[in-house]
Amino acid sequence: MESMVDFKEASYKAHQDGRKFSGKSAELVMDKSTVDYWRHERMYSTLLPLLQHYPGASWITIGDGNFGKDANYLLSQGADATATDLNNPSYDLALELGFIRKFKIENAEHLTFGDDSFDFALVKEAFHHFPRPYIALYEMLRVAKKGVVLIEPNDQDTISLPDLNLKNGFFWFVRTLKKSLSRILRPSDKPALDYTLFYEPAGNFVFTLNYHELKKVAIALNYPAIAWKGFNDHYEEGAAEERLVDRGPLYQKIAAGIRRRDRQVSKGTNFPTMITFVIFKQQPAAATVSTLKAAGYVFEPLPRNPYIGN
Repeated sequence: MESMVDFKEASYKAHQDGRKFSGKSAELVMDKSTVDYWRHERMYSTLLPLLQHYPGASWITIGDGNFGKDANYLLSQGADATATDLNNPSYDLALELGFIRKFKIENAEHLTFGDDSFDFALVKEAFHHFPRPYIALYEMLRVAKKGVVLIEPNDQDTISLPDLNLKNGFFWFVRTLKKSLSRILRPSDKPALDYTLFYEPAGNFVFTLNYHELKKVAIALNYPAIAWKGFNDHYEEGAAEERLVDRGPLYQKIAAGIRRRDRQVSKGTNFPTMITFVIFKQQPAAATVSTLKAAGYVFEPLPRNPYIGN
């Protein structure tokens, strides 16, 4: 039987091999006029309330591939950002071209920074690829002083967002009933769910973000509040080569896919495909909370541990 040590090392190696720089055009990755960058900018825009109320804050980005695009966005908004990844040869060129200012090769499960080294930690579309994501989350919470932000695919197999109403509550009841019946009626030798479909070539199991699990982590650590915002995205291959201004066929497909999902969410027949989730280690100011809510966030104060001093 493979030991945990063997598993970890094999997993790290698979991820490192997957990060080998293949010579992808720096100009293509850094081009902010493409349809694909527009997609990512929609995700980055959910950070604006924090960037507005914490000007010049220090950020660490975790699993920041593609030349450190996450750090680059933070820099463009006036923040101080350090890009990190397990293995990313593209960082040298990104630094040379001024696309990023600082980087370190870091294992998200064993960050070398001290406690509270940064104001915020950010992981965008990388958490669900980590071999042991919750270990990485605790490391992010350790090195961040004010909070941790995750922008990730939203778990569709549980009620991930606490926004149940009559419409989507009925949808969830019907969907859960159908799933339950299919599992009850399945052949006894057939598993209820084929989890092998959730593995990636790098060896990891895909963790989509689950609101309830993250909330429990924050409560267990006695943090004061969380905030979250659901939104929709749609991907089409080749979007990095099409210019946004042309409003070409890939843009049309992506925009139509987002609108379609928006309608489904509005009708209550689906949950958002993406979520931005903030764990606050320090209570944000009232003005910050107000801006978050105006931007579509749900802000939730958390119960404090009655047996440990607040």
